[in-house]
Amino acid sequence: MFRRLIHSVVFVTVLALLALPALAAQSSIIEDGNRGRMSLDGTWDVIGVNGIIPQFPAPPASADWKTIEVPHDSAEPYLINKGAGPYTNGVVENAVGKDGKYLRNENAVAWFKRSFKTPDAKTIAGRRIMLYFHGLAYRSDVYLNGKHLGTSLQCLVPNSYDITDHLKPNQDNELLVGLTERDGIVDPQTRAALTPTSGVRAGIYGRVELQFLPNIRLDDVFVQTYVADKQFVLELTLLNKSDHDQTVTPMATVFDNEGVPSCELQDQPVTVKAGQTKVITLKKDWIADHLWSPEIPYLYNVRVQLRQNNQPVDMVQIPFGFREFTIKGTDFYLNGNKTRLLRISHLTYIPADVEKALTGDIRSGTMREKSGRPINSVRFHLGFNNEHQIRACDQLGFMAIPESGWYHVKEYNERGREKFLPNVLEYMERWIKLYRNHPSIVMWSLTNEHFWGRTGDVEMSIAKQVAQRAMQTDPTRPIQGDAEVTWNGTLPIINIHYPEGTSGDVRNVYPNSCLVIPNDLYWLKKGKLNTQAWRAEFVWDRPLVIGEYWDFGGDPDKKSSYSGDAIYDWQRWRFDKVKKSPDSPYIDVVRKSTDVYRLQGVAGLNPWSGQQEDIMPTRGTRALDFHPNFFAGEDATRKMIIFNESATSLVYPNLQCRIIVDGRTVWQKEVRVSGEAHNIQAVDVPIEVPQVSKPTKATFT
Repeated sequence: MFRRLIHSVVFVTVLALLALPALAAQSSIIEDGNRGRMSLDGTWDVIGVNGIIPQFPAPPASADWKTIEVPHDSAEPYLINKGAGPYTNGVVENAVGKDGKYLRNENAVAWFKRSFKTPDAKTIAGRRIMLYFHGLAYRSDVYLNGKHLGTSLQCLVPNSYDITDHLKPNQDNELLVGLTERDGIVDPQTRAALTPTSGVRAGIYGRVELQFLPNIRLDDVFVQTYVADKQFVLELTLLNKSDHDQTVTPMATVFDNEGVPSCELQDQPVTVKAGQTKVITLKKDWIADHLWSPEIPYLYNVRVQLRQNNQPVDMVQIPFGFREFTIKGTDFYLNGNKTRLLRISHLTYIPADVEKALTGDIRSGTMREKSGRPINSVRFHLGFNNEHQIRACDQLGFMAIPESGWYHVKEYNERGREKFLPNVLEYMERWIKLYRNHPSIVMWSLTNEHFWGRTGDVEMSIAKQVAQRAMQTDPTRPIQGDAEVTWNGTLPIINIHYPEGTSGDVRNVYPNSCLVIPNDLYWLKKGKLNTQAWRAEFVWDRPLVIGEYWDFGGDPDKKSSYSGDAIYDWQRWRFDKVKKSPDSPYIDVVRKSTDVYRLQGVAGLNPWSGQQEDIMPTRGTRALDFHPNFFAGEDATRKMIIFNESATSLVYPNLQCRIIVDGRTVWQKEVRVSGEAHNIQAVDVPIEVPQVSKPTKATFT
C-alpha cells in the first residue's frame, strides 16, 4: 500500500508538469471519455479596492493591477484579515461596531481577473460548459464578459456556473471575480455572521477550471456499502440539461486494485425529462473480498456509465472502500468488529497540495509517520477539511472525521437566525456530499465547541435542523459535535471536552484534598447521569468520545498531592516541556487517566498533550494502582491494565512480573492474560513478597 501511494503521488506530479504547455496555450481541453476540462489556474491579475462588497465594474485596465498565482493560500496584501486568520474567532466584532457600522473601508475587497480562449464552437458543441471554482473565499461575485453569473456566500465548498450561453468560443473571454474578507459575510443589522467560514483565508484558494459535460449526465454518485447485509448500493442523480426528454441505461462495474472486474450492476432504461433531475438506485447483494480497515486500507474503483444505443454518453470513476461503521450500545464497530477511536486533531489550510497532505502538520509528526502509531483516526479540526488529506486517509488507513466550518455560537446570534440558518443548512448538505464517497470517513463532526453546554430552546431548534440535514444527506454515517454532548439527545454520540478540570469524586467531596490518584480518575459512571464534566451533563448510554483533554489542570499547589515537590521545578517544567515530556508529572496524569478511560470503555480519545505513542499505546501494560510499599513475607496484589487494541490476536501471551533489588531479580512470576484482538483487560497480579531484614528499595516491573 505504501508503494502504491508513492506511485500515485508521482503520477499526480508528472501529470501537472505535462499540463503546463496546455495551460500556456489557454485553449487545450483534457478529455476524459465524454467529459473534458480546461484549467484556468496560473497567473491572474489582482487589485484591492475600497468598500465592503465588490461594486461592478472593476477598476479599468489602466489602474494599478498586480499579478497573483491561482490557487493561493492567502490573497494578502489585497485582502487583509483583521481576526485570527483561517479561524472565525471575533468575526463580527472585528467587522461591525455596536452601532451597526462597518469598522473599515479598505483591505476588505479585491478583484481578480484573467482572460482565456477555448477551442472553436464546433469542437465544444454538444456539451454544457461549467465554470468551476474549487474554492473562493469569502463572499464571491463572478462575471464573464461583463455578465454577472452569480453571488455566493458559500466559501467552504465549490461553486459552479453554467456559462454555455455566455462563452465566446475561440475568442478572448474575460473572467472577473470579486472577493471580500469576512466583513462581507457579516450582517450589520443583526451583527451576525451569515455563513460558515472557518478553515480558509480569503482569496482563490482552490483550482479554477472549465468543465465540458454531456447534456445528459451523472450529476452525483453516492457509493454505499453494507457489510452486515452484504449489499452494494449506488444512488445516482441523473441530470438532463438538453431541450428534450432522454432515455439512458445506467450500469456500473467494480474493479479491484489490479483492474480485475469484481461486480457488475445494471438497471432498466430510465427516462429523464428535459431540464430535470432524477434519482435512481442500483443495488446488488455483494460483499467485497477485501474490506477497508486501518490495517488493510484496500481500495476498489467503480465505473458508472450512462448508455444510449449501446454507447456511453457519460462515465465517472470513483475509488471506494467496502466497509461499514456502526454503533452498538456504547461502542463503535467497523465491519462488525469493536473499535476505539484513538484520535488526533489535524490543522492545515484547505489548499494543501498532495505532498503537504502527507507531510503537513498533524501535531508532532506527519500523516505517514503517525499512521498506526498508535493513531487510527484523524479529526479535521474546525473546518480544515482538505481533499488531498482525506484521500491520504483512504490510502494510509486513518479513520477520518471531517468537521464543519460552522463555529462559534457568538458569531451566529438569535437575531440573525433567519438570515444565517438557510446558508448553514445549504453548506452542511454540500459539504457532506463533497466528501461522502471517501471510505476513511466514519462520521461527521457538525461543529466544535459551538453551543458547548447551551441547551436553550433556540439553540436546540437550530441544532436539530442542522443534525436533520446532515442525516438526510448521509444516512450511512453517525454524526457528532465536538464538545457538544448530545444536543439534548439528538446526536447518537456523546462528545465532551476537558472534563479533568471539574471531575473527581474525592476532590469534589473534600476540595482541600486536591486530586486523589487513582480514586478521582474513576469519575465516569456508565448507564448513569454524569454531572462532573466541565460544561456537560449526560447519561452514558451511547458511545462517549472525550474529544479534547489534558492534565488535571490548575496551579502547582493542586498537583503537589500526587506529584510532590517536583511540580515546583519551574526550570525543568517550562511550558514548552510540561505538555510533552513523558516524565512530566502533568503528562503522567494524562497517561493514568487515559488508561482508566480505556478500561472503562470510552469509545474515542483525543489527548491534547503528550506523545500519543506514550499516552495510549496500541499494545502494552501499565499499573492501575500505586501503593508504594510491600510488606516482606506477605502476599500482595497489584492491578495492571493490558492493552491489545490491534486487529491481531496474541498467541499464548504472558505477563512477566519481577521484583528487582539493586539490579537483582528477587521474585518473578508469569501471569497468563488474554491475547484477544481489540481488547483491554485488568489483571490482578499475585505477588509473594520475599523476606528482607530491613526496609529495602525495590522496583516492581
